[in-house]
Amino acid sequence: SRLLETIRSRLVAVPFGLVPMAQSVVGLQAAGASPAEAERLSRRSGGRVGLALTWLNRKSVSDDGAAAFRAVLAERNPAKRQQALAAVAEGPAERIHEFLGGAELACRDALLASLNLPHRMLEPGVPRNTGHEPAGLARLAAALGTLRGRFSESALNVKVAFDALGTLLP
Repeated sequence: SRLLETIRSRLVAVPFGLVPMAQSVVGLQAAGASPAEAERLSRRSGGRVGLALTWLNRKSVSDDGAAAFRAVLAERNPAKRQQALAAVAEGPAERIHEFLGGAELACRDALLASLNLPHRMLEPGVPRNTGHEPAGLARLAAALGTLRGRFSESALNVKVAFDALGTLLP
């Protein structure tokens, strides 16, 4: 949508499907991941091998960001939630990006678990009863995606955005 219409009219959409988990695991192992690490990365990436390879090369799946987000989501005191979000917003850009990436993954897991559906992307041991409504988690996931995109474009005030994010937490 950012391209001029004259350019878009000349483009052809080429859809790419998600890579099945078994193929993803084999590819990640060929790239140097251990069998357990390859399965974990494949599961977390949901069939997006490029994302899994990025995580393999960085040795990070935003686990710290996901853990920080889960802690914020579990906090029932709104003032403490805002305090935790403000602490992240005041941190370095890399930490904010890691938090948002982990938050998207954790929100996805919480949403899938709240629907109580078996899903190949869910990590083993994710609690099935999150105590949050699927509709609220879906709104939060959409907001996180928007926030992450705008953060990447440097088109927002991070503190204000994180304050708004706190109001969306279920």
